[in-house]
Amino acid sequence: MAKKKKSTKKLAKSKADEELNQEAPEKRKVIGSRLKMLREEQKLKQPELAAKLGWGQSKVSKIERGMLKLDLVEFLKMMDAMRCSKNDARFVLYGKRRAKKKGSVSSEQLPSDGLPESKLSR
Repeated sequence: MAKKKKSTKKLAKSKADEELNQEAPEKRKVIGSRLKMLREEQKLKQPELAAKLGWGQSKVSKIERGMLKLDLVEFLKMMDAMRCSKNDARFVLYGKRRAKKKGSVSSEQLPSDGLPESKLSR
């Protein structure tokens, strides 16, 4: 029997998937650290946030450290539990905020996370 050749489309797709999988842990760490920053701005402790969400404190900790994947529904629940705005969500995902809100951290004050914005906006 003759071996079937993989199509170029499948090869390109598998290379793209592989790249995304390699970047995913780093992106999770960046997003987790931004979530932690927002939680701390709200003066919430991990156990308090976990109780609001009905999760264990260890799950919140793992998300903030980038050890656990966060799906869209969980992300939205976290944002809602922390009473975050769309602007805060934009910050978590892309590292940008439109205007400084009273009492929040400006983008100039944020620590560098070592990733260019373009890598997070894919």
